Amino acid sequence: MKKLAILGIGAVVLLSMPIPASATVLEGSFSGRADHSGGLAGSYTAGETYTAYQILNTTQVSPWYPWNPAFEYTLRITTSVATYTSGSLQTVTFNAATVEIWEDNTTAADFANNATFSDGTLVLSGTVPNMVGERINAFGFPYGVTGDLFLNGGSGLANVDPQCSNNMKLNDFINFQIPLGAWPDADGYEEGYDSKFDCPDLTGTEASTWGRIKSQYQ
Repeated sequence: MKKLAILGIGAVVLLSMPIPASATVLEGSFSGRADHSGGLAGSYTAGETYTAYQILNTTQVSPWYPWNPAFEYTLRITTSVATYTSGSLQTVTFNAATVEIWEDNTTAADFANNATFSDGTLVLSGTVPNMVGERINAFGFPYGVTGDLFLNGGSGLANVDPQCSNNMKLNDFINFQIPLGAWPDADGYEEGYDSKFDCPDLTGTEASTWGRIKSQYQ
C-alpha cells in the first residue's frame, strides 16, 4: 500500500508541473552597413560612435509588425563602444543603443546619403541596453551580436504583435568582408551589418492538476 501511495503522489506532482507551450517565433530582419569613428573594420576603440543603417528585407516570414509593402522601412542603430578586447576571441561591448525604424514612400534609402535612413515617419523606437559582439579571430568570421530590444515609442508602437510585449531578441552579424575588398567602402562604411529581431515565446507555461484535467471531461 505504501508503494501505491507513493506512485499516486508522484502522478499528482507530474501533472502539477508546468507544461511548456509552443508558439511561432515572430521575426523581422534588416540589412545594411555600419560606420564607426575609428575607421578600421572590425576593430574598435572605447568611446567611439557606432551607427548602423539598414533596410527592411522585402521577404518577412511570420512578421511581428504589419509592414506595408507600399512603404520602405529603414532602421538606424546609434550607440558608442564601451569596451573592446582583441586576441583569438575578440569582444566588443556597446553602451545603451538607440533603435529607430522609419517609414516613408518618397525618398529611397541611399547609403551615399545616410540622412535618407531617418526621414518620413518614426514608427518604432526603443533601446538595446546590453548589445555585445563576439568573433573568433580566424578565417574572417563575422561578429555575432546579441542583445534585447525594448520598444517604447513611435507612431506604430500599438501595432506590434502582443507576443513582443516584453522585448525582442537581437541576433546580428557585423561582417567586415562584405562587399569583397578593402573597407571602408566607397561611401565610407566600415562593415556590413545584418540584423534579425526575434520575439520570444511569451505564452509561458500553465500548471495543471489531476482535478482540473478531470473537470474538462465531465
